[in-house]
Parts: sequence; structure tokens; C-alpha cells
Amino acid sequence: MIQRIHQLPAAAIASFALQLILAATQPAAAQSLGYATSNYGIQPFNPTSATLLGWIHVSEDIEGVPAVSSDGSKLYLPFENNGSAGTVLGVLSPSGALISRITGMGYSETYYRDKVLLSPNGETAFVMCNDSNTGPSLIAIVNLNTEAVTGYFLAQDGYFFDIALSPDGGHLFASVASYSDAARPAREADPQASTPLYGCPGANTICDFNTSTFALAHQVKSLSGSLYISQDGKSLYVILGTATFALDVLNTTSFARSSIALPFFPLVMAIAPSGNQAVVAASTDVSALDELLLDTQSNTVVGTVPAPPIPKGTGIGQGGSTMAFSPDGASLWTLLCSGLSCNQMIVGQSFPSGNLIGEATLPLVEGFNSIVF
Repeated sequence: MIQRIHQLPAAAIASFALQLILAATQPAAAQSLGYATSNYGIQPFNPTSATLLGWIHVSEDIEGVPAVSSDGSKLYLPFENNGSAGTVLGVLSPSGALISRITGMGYSETYYRDKVLLSPNGETAFVMCNDSNTGPSLIAIVNLNTEAVTGYFLAQDGYFFDIALSPDGGHLFASVASYSDAARPAREADPQASTPLYGCPGANTICDFNTSTFALAHQVKSLSGSLYISQDGKSLYVILGTATFALDVLNTTSFARSSIALPFFPLVMAIAPSGNQAVVAASTDVSALDELLLDTQSNTVVGTVPAPPIPKGTGIGQGGSTMAFSPDGASLWTLLCSGLSCNQMIVGQSFPSGNLIGEATLPLVEGFNSIVF
């Protein structure tokens, strides 16, 4: 290679050198960034160093967990409507520029968009929407090529608590929790009659929808909670289900139910992108995290992940998206909270060694709720 370079004309060598300099000075590729998201903006960070990058202020409330396109070029944000009739999603570049606003929501303008999932081919978004005051609980089906809402999944007797998509995109799993009698909303009128509705009956249940036909393929009763799915799509894990010091597991083919005994009440889980591994975590001590390593093929605890120390008075954020792996699986990131306020810091550790990569204090804004890549 050195001989070939020396044989090039001087102009070509200069051009090649300039390309190397430009490549070295360009910012990290979009897909290498992580994002800590809050109601008021997004905090990008470098997952190799825990370095916080430029804060992205968003003029509208972000009410849930966003999604990042597979190439890292777009952020799909679950905007609260905030007076913009029918808004479903805001699409931003990694620098924060608004690319488009996807509208067409036929229900109440006050809906909160709680979570966004993208199909593996990037053509469909599933947006979980809840409104505790008026309307029914929905999952909007959005065609990202046409930027149109093409249908809804409807929680007929409860509200959608969480959603998970199989790795092949063929099945959407939706967990439905029960309203207390006092909190049960009055049902408002359905939207445009031309928009299809696909129902999930009952509450305290998990519905399995076929994403080709949107038909209800299966239903598991007496179980709901935060959902996570294994890399091979064979196991669906449920946190905050009926078990206490355990993790509920559903076989996604037979829907046989089992559980994995744990030494603590699990708060959050993260599925590694490869290697049939996952981490389930809690903070049972004020100065450390507890992290167990799971084998997602045998569904057994196979060890622990050495956890970094955390500041006194903080703990892991409870919820489906407060812990996440980087896309290459080399690092694990956790959102720390103080009380109910998840505005403390992010902590990164190497995986599987658990060595501390770094900690970064987040901006003083409220409502941090997720880490996404």
C-alpha cells in the first residue's frame, strides 16, 4: 500500500491527504450517537466517552420514548399535540432540524404520544397514544413513506402500558393495564369512519397483533407490564407483572408462561443486540446498581455485571427505556434519577466487563425518561 501511494502523482497524494484530514475532523456518524430524552429536549452523547454534545431544544413537549432510524439520520419524536391538530410524530435530524411533522391523528388533540417503535424496514411507525382525560388508548399505525395514519390498535377496556416489536417486525405485542374506576376516562367519539380499528379486548392483558394483517393473533390474560423481546424473538419478558422478585417470560410461539427467579424486584431490562444476552437491573442500595446477566436462549441467570458506583440518593429510572445498549453492544447506558425526577445523570459501562466508561450530569430540565440509540 505504501508503494502504491508513492507511485501516485503529487496532486493525487495531496487530495488523498486532504480526504484523510476531513474525515478525521468530521463529527461522529449519526448512528454512533446516543440520546437521553426529556419532555423539553434531547441530549445527544458520545457512547465511547460519555461526552455530552450540543443540547437540542424542542419547542413542543416530547411526551414519551422516541425512535432512531436504523441509519441514524432521523429521530422520530412523540410530540404532544400542543394545539397542532392531529400531530402524531415530529421527524428531526440529529442536529435538531425539523424534517417534517406527521399529522392525521383523528382523535383528541390532547393525546400524549408515549412511545414510538419502527419496523425493521423503516416503513412503518407504531405510536402508543394515551389520554387520561377523554379518549380511548390507541396505537397509531403510521406509513412513513406517505406520512399517513393508516389505522389504530384500540385498547377496548384499559390503556396501553407498553409495546414491543418482534425482531422480524411480524408481530406487535401490546400490554394493556387496568384503569382504576376513578381514572377510567369517558370514551369520546371514534375518528374518521374510514380509519380501521383493531381491538385488544379486556385489561391486564397482552395482545399479539400480526403486523401484516393487523389482526389479533393471540392474547394472554392476567399479565401486563413493561415488555422486552429476545434477539431471536422467541421470548417476551414482562416486568411489573404478577411476580415480585421474578421476571415473567412468555414463549412467543406456544405462549407458555414461566418465570425467572431474581434476588430483587426488577425495574428495567436491556436486551443486547447480539450474543443472546440481556441485563436486568434494579437499585436496591443507595450507592450501587444491581445488574444480572441473563442468557436469553436458556432464560437463566448466568452471572452478574459489575456495576459502577452511583451518587448517594440516586437510583435507576423505573420504566421500559431507562437502560439501553449501544448498537454495537459494547456499552450499556443507564439513566439515574433522584426520587421521581429523572434529571440526574447518565452512566455508561463497558459490556460485559462492567468497567465505567463515564458519567455525565444532565441539563437542569425535568422529565428525562429514556435513553435511545
